[in-house]
Order: sequence, then C-alpha cells, then structure tokens
Amino acid sequence: MTEVNPIPKAPRAAKAIPPKVRLEVHVRARGWCEVQWDVECTRFSSEIHHRRRRSQGGAHVLANLRASCLLCHTHLHAHPAEAHARGLLLRAGDPEWDACGNETP
Repeated sequence: MTEVNPIPKAPRAAKAIPPKVRLEVHVRARGWCEVQWDVECTRFSSEIHHRRRRSQGGAHVLANLRASCLLCHTHLHAHPAEAHARGLLLRAGDPEWDACGNETP
C-alpha cells in the first residue's frame, strides 16, 4: 500500500554558510557574541545569525551575519519585535534590507 502525505515537505534549507565567510564573522567578533542580550548571554560566539532571514532572501554576506552565543540566538528568535528594534532582525523596507540580500560573487 502506498502512503499518501497530503502535506508537502518544506524545501531543503539553503546551502550552508561558506567556511571562509563563517571564519570572517568569528574573526570580526573576536570570538565574542555580537548580540549580548543582557540576561541570557554567555559572551562566547558559537552560532551565526542571519539578520535578514534566509527564508526572506537573506544572504551569506558579512552585513547580514552576526556571531552569537546559543542563548542569545534562541532569545532573539523568541522575541522578534525586540530583536528588530535592536537591529538584529530585518524587515522589508529597513535601510539595510537590500545590502543583506545580495550574495557575494
């Protein structure tokens, strides 16, 4: 019997951040969390955060990426309004929107 799945699968995640770009983000941050949410932060970066989300066309460019600790990365996605106010999440129409959606050659 053939199994029918009425819910289409989401497309696979976009390609991973290139190692060179990932390194540039961590070097820029000098190993520190660039988010530093006061209550949550462990201060050491272990994650890379996209300010313009990949689902919105966000690119792997330095202007769009921030080094983050796991707790801050989780917290900012749980509090999108506050993250937007702090410039950690972008919305269409924000001044940096276009610069964060263009892949480097």
